[in-house]
Amino acid sequence: MSRNSKLTFAASCLFATVCVFGVHYMQELDVKTRRVGILRDDVRRSDKRIENELEMMKQEELRKQLEKNQSVTSRSYLEQQDSSG
Repeated sequence: MSRNSKLTFAASCLFATVCVFGVHYMQELDVKTRRVGILRDDVRRSDKRIENELEMMKQEELRKQLEKNQSVTSRSYLEQQDSSG
């Protein structure tokens, strides 16, 4: 083989090796990034669940306070309209 062909072959092998390792590195980086995103979503979901539970407890307390102050009937609005009109 001539000197030029040997250099071309070596450059091609080097380029292919760099490409393979570069792609491998990018895939690992992508997987790590996705894992961080999943963990962040889990924390966000957990925070949202806690926030919703606190809001539900506040609403329950408010409902109890309102039931103390107001009489609540079991008749529906439509039944009241039928009997009055």
